[in-house]
Amino acid sequence: MARRIIVWGATGYTGGLVAHQLAADGVTDVVLAGRNRARLTELAHGLDGDPEVAVADSDRPESLRGLVTADDVVIATVGPFTRHGWPAAQVCAEVGAGYLDSTGEPPFIRDVLGRLAPVAAGSGAVLAPAFGYDFVPGQLAAVHALREAPEATSVRVGYFTAGSGAGRLTSGGTAASIASVVAEPAYAWRGGRLVSERAAARVRRFPASGGALAGISIGGSEHLFLPHTFPQLRDVDLYLGWAGRRSRLVQVGSAVTSPLSRLAGASGVLDRVTSRLVRGSTGGPSAVDRAKVLTRGVAPAGARGGAVLARCELRGPNPYDLTASLLQLTARRMRDGQVKPPAGVLGPAELLGVDEFVALGEEVGLRALD
Repeated sequence: MARRIIVWGATGYTGGLVAHQLAADGVTDVVLAGRNRARLTELAHGLDGDPEVAVADSDRPESLRGLVTADDVVIATVGPFTRHGWPAAQVCAEVGAGYLDSTGEPPFIRDVLGRLAPVAAGSGAVLAPAFGYDFVPGQLAAVHALREAPEATSVRVGYFTAGSGAGRLTSGGTAASIASVVAEPAYAWRGGRLVSERAAARVRRFPASGGALAGISIGGSEHLFLPHTFPQLRDVDLYLGWAGRRSRLVQVGSAVTSPLSRLAGASGVLDRVTSRLVRGSTGGPSAVDRAKVLTRGVAPAGARGGAVLARCELRGPNPYDLTASLLQLTARRMRDGQVKPPAGVLGPAELLGVDEFVALGEEVGLRALD
């Protein structure tokens, strides 16, 4: 059987961008999957190549199990992933398929690594969660900095945007993902081990071109995967700068909501509340609005508690188009056998190899500032 690329969640905002990019590049053997056959068919008819469609629903995991084979590469874009994403990751791990997703949700990434790594290793599956704006650009910036200073034992990664209209650059799925994890525990890599902490426990300012940038601490895939590629790392910190000047307010809000999440049954109540307030995929920014905002990643590396030894600042396309490009180009590499990673749950540098990871960054337009 020819290897297929299955876009699960194709009628959502990010899934639609992935489907359009694949069609524009003339990629064949693509399957558009989701819950609504009529919407899938409408999408397929509007694309070159008229790709195959398949109904697959996270509430009916058997529908995914009947679709995915070991020869396939699945791109999952069904946020919030803590609510809808697990079935696809589990099925891919069990049948030995390739898997990429667009999640930015720390609890989901940690669960996939912790629970599915041994399953994937046994089946031959290759799973790469969080393979978009969350959390590839920061890892690429860190790779650049750590290659320049291989003696560095710590790295801080910051995610920011540049340009106007950033406030309008949030799709319904992204908003739902943020809401679903706002009170969840986060984590960091500290002293050579993974430690738990609340989200927004720290606010850090990053020197950058055009002035310092502020971000709140969050969990991410950097903590989980960078130490695999750079075992000398003792400390890895990750910061999100979308709140800008309101970072301190977010920190205060996290301090209030975090204790609530530890009360018996509270996490379920918070999830039900956020699921009603934020419905999920409700569309996203127009191409005009996306063009106004650029991705920005900053990563200083140094000795623990000491001076910065190297620093990389990247800029690239807007987060949504960047995410679609990263997902579909990497899925094509996996489908075509251009990369041969070990089975398991992998970060981008492990999946592609450091040199190919850097090459992918250049291909999608992530450029290091001089």
